[in-house]
Amino acid sequence: MRRRCVSFLDATSGAAYTRSQVNIELSSVHNRRVHPSGALEQSIHDVWAAKLANNPHLFNGTKFRLAAFTATPTRLHMEWGLTDYKTYLGLCSRCDVVSSLATPPNQDTTIYLSNKIGVAGALLTADDKVCFLKRSSVVGAYPNMLDVPGGHPEPEVIHFVRNKNAILVMLTELP
Repeated sequence: MRRRCVSFLDATSGAAYTRSQVNIELSSVHNRRVHPSGALEQSIHDVWAAKLANNPHLFNGTKFRLAAFTATPTRLHMEWGLTDYKTYLGLCSRCDVVSSLATPPNQDTTIYLSNKIGVAGALLTADDKVCFLKRSSVVGAYPNMLDVPGGHPEPEVIHFVRNKNAILVMLTELP
């Protein structure tokens, strides 16, 4: 399984979508699924425990998860669920682990991946320089590395999650 960065610029020839052109279906149906292999799930906990032992500043938080999307020049439809930071760290550098485990034929193994949603942007200055930031030494993934400005929307911070297993309200209803 290859990792991929999802970009919607190709569908729009670089133009941004307007708010009315974006639809997000947010449902617990799209949450990350627990893999039938207890060994894989245990490895997620083990990776988290090791990272937490080395970095007590880490905390687990809910993240939005991209399950699927359809992009055309005039419309973007995304299917979102929930995942968490612990699962992301337990799988982010090991995406091939899920596909290498025995699963029923023709099953989509991406349902077991975190696929957390992030936003990043390349910032180009007037003198044609690209801005990078140095990541903190106390982050869970890629500490002290260079990165572009970005982040991850957190459902709990925007008061979006009332019940992790409930169907959630549409993002377009937010101010």
